[in-house]
Amino acid sequence: MRTVKNKIFFPALAGIRIIAAWMIFLHHISNEVKTEWLSAIFKEFHVGIFFTISGSLTYILYFKKYREGQFSFYHFLQKRLARLLPLYWVLLVIAAIWQWETLKSFILSFLLLQSYFQEFKFSYVAQAWTISVQLLFYISVPLFFLWIRKYKYWFIFWPLSIFLFGLVLMYSFSTISFHGFLTDFDFLMIYTFFGRVSEFTIGALIGQLWYSKKSEKMLRIRPTLTGAISYFIILVIISSFQSQENSYGINHPIGLVLNHIFLPFSIGLFLIGLCSEKTYFSTFISSPFMILMGNSAYAFYLIHVGYFSEFIYFHISSNLLIRFLCLNVIAVILYKFMELPVQRALLSFRK
Repeated sequence: MRTVKNKIFFPALAGIRIIAAWMIFLHHISNEVKTEWLSAIFKEFHVGIFFTISGSLTYILYFKKYREGQFSFYHFLQKRLARLLPLYWVLLVIAAIWQWETLKSFILSFLLLQSYFQEFKFSYVAQAWTISVQLLFYISVPLFFLWIRKYKYWFIFWPLSIFLFGLVLMYSFSTISFHGFLTDFDFLMIYTFFGRVSEFTIGALIGQLWYSKKSEKMLRIRPTLTGAISYFIILVIISSFQSQENSYGINHPIGLVLNHIFLPFSIGLFLIGLCSEKTYFSTFISSPFMILMGNSAYAFYLIHVGYFSEFIYFHISSNLLIRFLCLNVIAVILYKFMELPVQRALLSFRK
């Protein structure tokens, strides 16, 4: 951890973002991998690591300020929107020009509401459904902090309450056929905040453990190594539930529980290790190069599937490694010359 101008910065967590984004890339090209067992594991690389990191950092960076009455939800949300929206909107417009779908799907995508509709969840920028999940978490942060402060067992009551609220919404609209709005239980659990809330919550719980210095006891079990090993063991177990009926292990009830509950704990243990242990891996992902790549992870995530990837495949090279390298170069360019300048310009108005 570094403190610069009263700001907490975790270089290792900046670098780990690009590792997570590369894992999602492997998820989407898993069908190109000829080794069957490796392809099965790649298929289970999901976005939960981003949700867990978000929960941890939100707690560590902002809960103390909230408790001391120094938390500005306006500034908090402004910073998140300045990072999430501009680049996404630009890529959304390019996607609409590249391959127009419908006005309804465009409006829902623009408003980041597409992930609540089965018919539209993969519209235009397919992977952007996760931004809807992330955004609803950010909007819920003041209420989330209130629960943390008020209830001793918030890490149980909060996700359970959000989940039950989602169930009520799902069953309330179950008789209305409106483009697959909260269409069924699997959809609710995989594509919405109501189902993914556990990953954010466990991330925040890990952040609380780290912040309260209880992580010092965990150092005895070498959390970086233990977290990484348990993560991949759980992935292997989840992948074992793949079948003709279940394309992915998380489509199976046991696989879903492992992915939403147990996997975040292994990720959290790994994150504690990154923040607390000095290892060769933490040194590597804390390097300036990996921090730059980590900062460009959002851009990489938004372009690794879709028209950029298709253009490279059909007009430059179908070679997987060349596509991967090209996408990373484009992501850095987008970050340096579009995402970062626009973000700074928007945040300059906060004062």
